[in-house]
Amino acid sequence: MRLLGAGRGLSIVKIGGSLYGDPRLKLWLNALCSLAAPIIIVPGGGPFADAVRDAQERMVFSDRTAHELALFAMAQYGRALCDLDARLTLCELDDDFEEAWVRRATPVWSPFFLASHREDIAQSWDMTSDSLAAWLAGELGARRVVLVKSAPPTQPEIAASALADSGIVDPLFPRYLAKSRAEAVWLGPNDWPQISQAIRGKAEAGARIVTASHTDL
Repeated sequence: MRLLGAGRGLSIVKIGGSLYGDPRLKLWLNALCSLAAPIIIVPGGGPFADAVRDAQERMVFSDRTAHELALFAMAQYGRALCDLDARLTLCELDDDFEEAWVRRATPVWSPFFLASHREDIAQSWDMTSDSLAAWLAGELGARRVVLVKSAPPTQPEIAASALADSGIVDPLFPRYLAKSRAEAVWLGPNDWPQISQAIRGKAEAGARIVTASHTDL
């Protein structure tokens, strides 16, 4: 995949699926669509991923199949986001991102075609949209990953490993973030006014997520 973000300050913004019923979600989408800098929104799975978990428990299909269905769940959430703001557009391939920016639209990533058969992507529930956002940042050469969570940060800086231990992010996120070499920020549900500062790396915006040195997967 081409490094779309190299030299252009690309940010990957993951919108948590837990915000699907939150009235602040539309405020977030408006803030993101109003940004001048290039971003790609990575949708969480929300209730659609919960349906996959429930179906796997009842049908007992493999984690590989659950992983593929969870990617479709992210696309479903992303499609729903696009319906809430006409400036959003669902994108599957790297060329789609470029086309969206040319049209002054904000791309929302539908991950199945880029992520379903990659050997460097774990096919288990340890790999969620958080790690996929970090993986995409590495693939595209993005400068920054912004995680928008329903839980607000409680300190200005936190280790990615501590976030994983507390269940705020998935267990693999620290490794994928380190591999991406991107900076990372955690924002809470009330932090949409800070998104512009966050993607510019301003220290006062959200909580900085720090990682250990680069680790091969």
